[in-house]
Amino acid sequence: MRTLRVALEHHFCEVEDGIYTDLAYDYAYWCEYLDVFDRVRPVARVGPAESVPPGWVRADGPGVCFHKVYDYLGFWHFLRRWPRVLRDCARAMAEPGPVILRMGNISLFCWLQLLRRRRPYAFEVVGHAGMSARTVRNVQVLGLARMIGWVLHHLCSWQARYAACASYVSRYVRDLYPTRNGREWVFSSVRLPDATFAEARSVDRFTHSPLRIISVGRLEPEKGHDVLVRAVERLLKGGGPDVTLCLVGPGRQVDFLERLAVDLGIGDRVELTGRVAPGEPLMRLLDEADLFVLPSLTEGMPRALIEGMARGLPAIGSRAGGIPELLEADCLVDPGDSTALANRIAEVAASPERLARMSARNLTVARGYHQEVMNERKHAFWRCIQAATDGRSE
Repeated sequence: MRTLRVALEHHFCEVEDGIYTDLAYDYAYWCEYLDVFDRVRPVARVGPAESVPPGWVRADGPGVCFHKVYDYLGFWHFLRRWPRVLRDCARAMAEPGPVILRMGNISLFCWLQLLRRRRPYAFEVVGHAGMSARTVRNVQVLGLARMIGWVLHHLCSWQARYAACASYVSRYVRDLYPTRNGREWVFSSVRLPDATFAEARSVDRFTHSPLRIISVGRLEPEKGHDVLVRAVERLLKGGGPDVTLCLVGPGRQVDFLERLAVDLGIGDRVELTGRVAPGEPLMRLLDEADLFVLPSLTEGMPRALIEGMARGLPAIGSRAGGIPELLEADCLVDPGDSTALANRIAEVAASPERLARMSARNLTVARGYHQEVMNERKHAFWRCIQAATDGRSE
């Protein structure tokens, strides 16, 4: 039986009937691996729960069985419990078969075990390893962000360099972390079947007021949503176009962003929806919006932005990570610059014709991420690590 193990940095919870996740890495996600492998065993943090949290969905099922790693929560908890985490990773890596490491603490510990055993592995890179450390509050308080970021960046470089093969979410991260052997694939985990694509929007769609802005993603510091809220304030109080903002997604900054909007006097113009299920509920919100804005401070390849583009949404984003691979230069601003972001929004909002052109162009770009295109690349990558584990060339 071909059993794949995938080590990743994500928190799952376990109740009596199974393991659950907050939408990311659900059972349908893992089932994609079953196109090539007989079974998949995620290696990830799993903590006990008395009941399923609201909005969470099943992650395990037939063909998907977890290697549970101790569920540390936060920077200090990890420092106290890392020996136990290491032991759990060692047990997971003791089994034979192909392994994919997705950058993070869990994959680092698994990597050390594989090096000790001189076994091949595949590596998945989803962003700049060092930049994420700079947004961790405890690391910032200690003044260690730059040092830890440097260490994580170089560890990721070594993991990629010695991998049997590697996948990347964007050309940007591929250039950051190349392999020695050149066995590299670039693809996104976004799921875009035919049903997710809408038609390009006409000029008439953009002649109403207010302009409805949407941003979808985890409400975490590195996503820069506070920059977007401040940009909206500048528009509303500085004589710009009339706009509303809808922030979609869960995260640690929900309360902070709500308070920020109220403190800035625009609480009635900013809506935070919380977690929204993928599929029809999310597509409905995207279809009601007029402009997608992604103000990330650091980014790999934003799936939410691609999904918005597939619905024909014009978009503005920051020059972070893989975003410039999706949007044209005149739709980009520097990360963290709320004034520039407000000016860019006002600029595109003034021209319904330009918004319609952006819609058509974004839809064309999104079609390059169609599910069939991505699956072809994924399967080639997965077959490569299976062949490397078997000692064959692929």
